[in-house]
Amino acid sequence: KEEVAPRFDFSKSFSIFEIENDNSVRREKMSFGEQNPLTRVRQLKQYRVDVLICNALRSYTERLLQLNEIRFVSGISGNVDEIVRKYLQKEIQTKEPDLNRIALLKKTNYANLYVCSQEHFKSLGYDVQLPKETSKTFIDFIGTKRDETGKSTKTIAVCCGGHLYKVEEEIREFARETGDLFDENYYVHPVCPGVQQLCDQYQIILLGSESLQKTIEKG
Repeated sequence: KEEVAPRFDFSKSFSIFEIENDNSVRREKMSFGEQNPLTRVRQLKQYRVDVLICNALRSYTERLLQLNEIRFVSGISGNVDEIVRKYLQKEIQTKEPDLNRIALLKKTNYANLYVCSQEHFKSLGYDVQLPKETSKTFIDFIGTKRDETGKSTKTIAVCCGGHLYKVEEEIREFARETGDLFDENYYVHPVCPGVQQLCDQYQIILLGSESLQKTIEKG
């Protein structure tokens, strides 16, 4: 019997259930092409998925789901058919959309910043990947790059913003999660004196979102 995958961001496939009159009338299993969360959410949108039921879910993926108006419930495990039955009987319910959070994400153009940031570091020779720990909610992705000799590796952590309403709290939490685990930590945000001062305080490199997007557009 099919079980709910432990982590949505690393699952290889997903089952789509078409619901009519509170009954499951059709089931189809689809494969994920890659682990990139943006691509995964777009794939769900492509198949007109309204609700996602899953187990562990990264905070970044949660924000993308909210941006794409896909309701979700996480922390669910067990047999897939039994889970669908519970959902139809309203024993499992999705969260109400956080309209303020959605407005914040749209205002910061979060999804685009994530893509631009990844492309920026890829152009510098970094191998970009998701953090393996789902508890690292403020680290959107990690970059690694070997030096010219191939003997040492540089590792960076990147936060693209949009996690918390207050920037100072977001930077503080990002600094707490990264600690001294990485060689460099980057925070993507419009450049301004206040944000620059906070980043300097926590030894975080501020990557200006405006110039970043312009650079990607030119490239």
